[in-house]
Amino acid sequence: MKKISICILTAFFISLLSGCFVLPRKSDKISSTSKTLLTKSTFKEKNILSKEYQIKSLELKKNGELQKAIIYMKAANVLKPDDSDIEAWINSLQATIDEEAEKHFKRGLVYFKQNLLEKAHKELLITLRYNPYHKKAFYFLKNELIKKKHISYKIKEKDTFKKIAEKIYKDPDKDFLIAYFMGISVTSKPKPGKIIQLPVLDPKATRKPVDVTAELNKAKALFKNKNYIEALPVAIKILRNDKENKEAYHLVNASYYQLGKELAVQKKYQESLKMLCKTDPAYKDVKTIIAGLKKFLKKRAESHYKRGVEYFVNDKLKAAIKEWKKTLALDPDNKDAKKDIENAKSLLEKLKKVE
Repeated sequence: MKKISICILTAFFISLLSGCFVLPRKSDKISSTSKTLLTKSTFKEKNILSKEYQIKSLELKKNGELQKAIIYMKAANVLKPDDSDIEAWINSLQATIDEEAEKHFKRGLVYFKQNLLEKAHKELLITLRYNPYHKKAFYFLKNELIKKKHISYKIKEKDTFKKIAEKIYKDPDKDFLIAYFMGISVTSKPKPGKIIQLPVLDPKATRKPVDVTAELNKAKALFKNKNYIEALPVAIKILRNDKENKEAYHLVNASYYQLGKELAVQKKYQESLKMLCKTDPAYKDVKTIIAGLKKFLKKRAESHYKRGVEYFVNDKLKAAIKEWKKTLALDPDNKDAKKDIENAKSLLEKLKKVE
């Protein structure tokens, strides 16, 4: 009899996991037939199997498999329907599942609004995996997402590919995409009155192709002629299209490094520091230069601050303010200089009123 009971329980639970049995949500009830089968097993057998299912449920929850976890716990609840702890655990699991579903749904909406449709699609599917009854996620997948995949546009008089690209993609340089999706040459003219279907693309997909070799030669030539400020954006553009391009990466670092040194010679110390800080810390001796420059700037800032204090003590408020402004130009985070400037300005205002 015991063997038959265990077989009945095992067959019942296999049906849960295989999909033959549709597991109810909180408000549903287990069928009377299932209950009849389960009551045939002994009390001890039910307790042992219920405990096993509870342990398995805890393991699954720990691994993030919430849907399977709740199935095992509901099976444990069928075996011990009067156990309040199991009921509480089921409610807790269901709340977590609903929370996760809502989190992914909201994330999907954010991607949807940003026109990142592939990401939106993925998040909405995850939502339905957690909660197959999520009506809003289902609606967006079935209706809104399909609508957003293409944009209908009626070509107007005097429209050019550049004008259409500006209207649709907010970038006239994407004119080549308009021509491509219309299946005509970019040198042709769009026909007024024609309705075209243009896809909504991921921003990365709308970048104009870059001739890396040509751009790299251009950047090298500019750098060789010590035109670092123009070499820099060309090298950065290459890296946007080819992140692993070592030559472009070197040119970016070398350009920032040289610009930093040039600005330091021109006594534009803050600008110099900004350029050097954009350089890879492992590049040449940039770390040493930055440390030395920061030390120098701090020393200069302190010198101007002390001079400002001397002016302030001698009632030369305007001169004091001027020195403290120099302090802030060299050390923007100097709180004393900021406070003293405000105090000196306030005092000047009061003196004007007295006069």
